[in-house]
Amino acid sequence: MKSYQEEYLALQKEATAASAYLWTEGPEGFRAQLRKSAAAVRETRDEGSALLRERLFPDLDAIHTASPEDLADLEAFAAALTALRPAPDAALSYRIHLALMSYAQHWNRRDMLIRELYQTGMDLYNLESFLGDSFSRPNLGRMNGYFTQCAAFFETDYDAIDDPETRGFIHRAIGNTALGIDSSRPEGAARKLAAINRSLGLLTDPDIRARTPSLPWELYVYKTHQERTTLLSFLRSGQADADAFAQVLESAQIIEQRQQKLFAERGESLPPRWRYASLAARYHCGALTLPELLEGLYALSASCGEEDFSEGSIFCHVSAPAYYVNYAKELRDPRLQARVTVRQDIMTRRMFRWIARIPYEMADRMLSFSLLQFLSAYREQPGNMDYARLVENIFAVCQPARYVRARLTGRIARALYQWALESCPEELTGLPAEGAAEFVARAGFLADTGMLFFSSADGPVCRGMIAEEQELLQLHGPYGAKFLASQASTAPYADVARGHHCRWDGRGDCPPGFSLEKSPARTVICLVAVADALAGADGDLDTRYFPAAPFEETVGSILAQSGRRYAPFAARLLRPAERREQLRAALPQWREEAYRDLFDRRERLAEV
Repeated sequence: MKSYQEEYLALQKEATAASAYLWTEGPEGFRAQLRKSAAAVRETRDEGSALLRERLFPDLDAIHTASPEDLADLEAFAAALTALRPAPDAALSYRIHLALMSYAQHWNRRDMLIRELYQTGMDLYNLESFLGDSFSRPNLGRMNGYFTQCAAFFETDYDAIDDPETRGFIHRAIGNTALGIDSSRPEGAARKLAAINRSLGLLTDPDIRARTPSLPWELYVYKTHQERTTLLSFLRSGQADADAFAQVLESAQIIEQRQQKLFAERGESLPPRWRYASLAARYHCGALTLPELLEGLYALSASCGEEDFSEGSIFCHVSAPAYYVNYAKELRDPRLQARVTVRQDIMTRRMFRWIARIPYEMADRMLSFSLLQFLSAYREQPGNMDYARLVENIFAVCQPARYVRARLTGRIARALYQWALESCPEELTGLPAEGAAEFVARAGFLADTGMLFFSSADGPVCRGMIAEEQELLQLHGPYGAKFLASQASTAPYADVARGHHCRWDGRGDCPPGFSLEKSPARTVICLVAVADALAGADGDLDTRYFPAAPFEETVGSILAQSGRRYAPFAARLLRPAERREQLRAALPQWREEAYRDLFDRRERLAEV
């Protein structure tokens, strides 16, 4: 690699190290860590952005004249970015592979084009894989297009290709076309199954194997069976036919047998993920009843100790409870429902005790994805934790700095409401008759619920944001709204999450199909939008998405954008100088209270 590429990777390691936090020093110590971390990350961000601007992007712009050495360096740099931990930099790798693909197309380099089509599709998959199938994915069509173009070489050029590795990319792309299909609905799941079956048919064809005997065929087949087991949820839809049942269950059995053999040879037990797949497969083929499946999932959730921080522990403590709650929705026996409710509460509390103790490096994409599963499946029940508290707790244990900002946003929103009550009560429409101030404060906290799943997109990266990441982050509003709308206690706040980044003048930044003007929560959305901006003033949380700014600069920006970004009535609340001074004086105290609240909450969660 070139020296600037190695320097960039070193900066990224510095940014990751600087973002680590410890809980042993109490609220003030933690806050000092955040300030130190923000300064360090800001410095690496500026240096890394300069390297990319001055060295990488000119190289990419001139890609058609690149030397073989330049191309090899770019390939190695992209591979190193993909290998970064705890989070790969898929977005920057994507930009590099796009340029390499352009080179291959320009110079008619077929084998290189096949490789770059595959790698570009994989970058898009890695960029947004944390979204799962629970929401719209902006890059799904593009990703599918890259894999499909790569796979098409099987029909046109396969026999003319001499390089076995290039043929391998074609087979992998054929299998990965299934990744570009939304399987959240039965019709999509059926299409995904068909794509998997086509790939499996080719991989097991003896004539095709004979044409390239050096490829790792059994590994490809095994990975394809793994992908087919992800359609176990499709079997629950009630729209899978007998063939689909047989095919998915066959894959689950093959995976279970191979995993059992592999781990038996190591003297280890089967990992939790594959124990779940075995339970689910046995249930779907009729070997287990639903109560027996739930018993198995409950036992699986408790099979890892609360001090166990191995990779499998994420599945035990977060994913298994999510599957338990999801399957429990199918129960029709009221005598069993009470027991399920109690066990849901036990698993939820156990989950928080465990998360409150996890090392920093475990709060990665896998944990975020598992928590997404849990939030998707969770059902409010009498006697269980309500959804708003669940969201607050997850913020506290997984994104503590953002918890502080969310708490501060709620506190500022409450103050703005009180001022509006004094100066423009006619604007306060659509608020509850009682407890309006508390409603506004909670709305301020919950507005960024969607950011629970976008932490990796806004993580400690030593560069500014690029378009693909910005496009993803715009989903955090509607994403949070979807989850809040799923539960009775949080449904009234869904529009606030969906619309708090909408411009007042309607000229952009609103999710498709959402109208700020027509929303019954319009007033609260307008107050929270201003509060959200003020919460970052002079703050400790400085990220690519939430850059800190001086208080006066933030207020000036809000006033200047009155009638455009912000509602005039909400911006006017800051015009009186005495109010601005009152707010400036109160912010440090409110921030300190938010840190104390964070630590008090974490201590309670660790002991529940």
